[in-house]
Amino acid sequence: MRAMAPVKSALRTLELLEFFAAAKGPATVMDVCVSLGYPQSSGSMLLGTLEQQGYLHFDRDKRAYAPTVRMALMHAPMRLNAYSAELLRVVGRLNTSLRQTVVLGVRQGVHVRQLYSVQGDNPNPAHLPDGTLRPIGRSALGKVLLASLDEDEAARIIRAANAATTRASEKVSAMALMAELRQVREQGWAASFDYPVPDRASLSVLLPRLPGHPDMAMSLGLRKSVLRSRQQEFLAALSGATKELASAARKV
Repeated sequence: MRAMAPVKSALRTLELLEFFAAAKGPATVMDVCVSLGYPQSSGSMLLGTLEQQGYLHFDRDKRAYAPTVRMALMHAPMRLNAYSAELLRVVGRLNTSLRQTVVLGVRQGVHVRQLYSVQGDNPNPAHLPDGTLRPIGRSALGKVLLASLDEDEAARIIRAANAATTRASEKVSAMALMAELRQVREQGWAASFDYPVPDRASLSVLLPRLPGHPDMAMSLGLRKSVLRSRQQEFLAALSGATKELASAARKV
C-alpha cells in the first residue's frame, strides 16, 4: 500500500506541540518559525489558532507564546512543571472526596474556556466537554475570573460580552453583575445557579497565579440542593486546595 502523504497543517500542529514540550520558556513567532522552518505568516496563524483554542497563552508585552495548563495536562512529559502535577492531584482528590464534578477554566476574551474536568458520580451530571466556551457573565468560573480584574476592565468585558451575543439567555444585567462581583471580591468565591442547565449549581474560587500564565479558576459542579446543604463544607475544601496550590506555585 502506498504511504499516505502527511497533512501539512496536522503535521505542523504536532511539531508545535513537540516544540513547546521541549521548550525551556515562552517563544515568539520568530523563535518558532526559525526553529521549525515555517513561513512566518503560516506560523503566526497556527500559533494564533492554538491560542484561541486555549492551548497557548500569548503575552502581549513580551510578544511571546507559552503553553497553558490545558496543553500541559494532555500528556505527562508536556507538563509545565511540578505545579501541573500538584494541580492534577488536588483535582483528583477533591473529585474523590466530595464526589462532585471538578472543573478548571480560564478567561478567553468574553468567554470562559473549560480546560479540564473530572466528572462527579452525582446523578444526571451536566457534562460539558473540555474545551467548551461559556459566556463569562453566566458561570461561577467567569464571575470569579471577572472579579480578579479592576472594575473598569470587568465592566468593559461585560459590555463586550453582551454585544457579542444575540442570545437573550447569554446576556446579563451589567449593573447587577458588577454588584455581584464586588461581593465576590469580598467573600473570595462565586456561585451560579440553574446554569448551564436547570437544577445545577457551581461554586468557584480563583487559583493562585502562575507567573506568565493567565488567571485560572476551579469550580465544583453539583445539584442546587447539594450546594445549599453542604456549602460550607465545599468552601472549606476549595480553600484548602488553593492553599496547597499556592505552596506549589511559589516553587515555580
